[in-house]
Amino acid sequence: MAGKEFYSYEEMLKRAKDLLPKTTGTEILFVVPKADVIVEGSKTLIRNYLEICDILQRKPEHLLKYLNRELGTPGAVEGTRLVLKGKLGYALVNQRVMEYVKEFVFCPACGRHETVLLKEDRITLMKCNACGAQNSVRAIV
Repeated sequence: MAGKEFYSYEEMLKRAKDLLPKTTGTEILFVVPKADVIVEGSKTLIRNYLEICDILQRKPEHLLKYLNRELGTPGAVEGTRLVLKGKLGYALVNQRVMEYVKEFVFCPACGRHETVLLKEDRITLMKCNACGAQNSVRAIV
């Protein structure tokens, strides 16, 4: 068996550990903000809409298309808030925001939130800046 190297278990374990990415121990807990929902007449307002988009690092138009589709109601951004037609409950709106985060923000490989959405041809990809994984995500029509 000339030319082959054999390693002990401890040596292999050390080599594998050396290949792992270094962590600084200064990780910040990512908290998904709750939507500040109020109902005014026949409209539902999310008063902290742009703040939510900033924290999620997503374009307001992308989250808007998702909410319009999932809530079955049209909406528009007015200033820093989102105005949706119809009376929608606090719990329903926040549930849909959390579903968006699970599908379009958290990396399916490592579970981190450091992702970006990239458009390649007609395919939207989620690229994780933490682990390097790339996954396709469904298009919101």
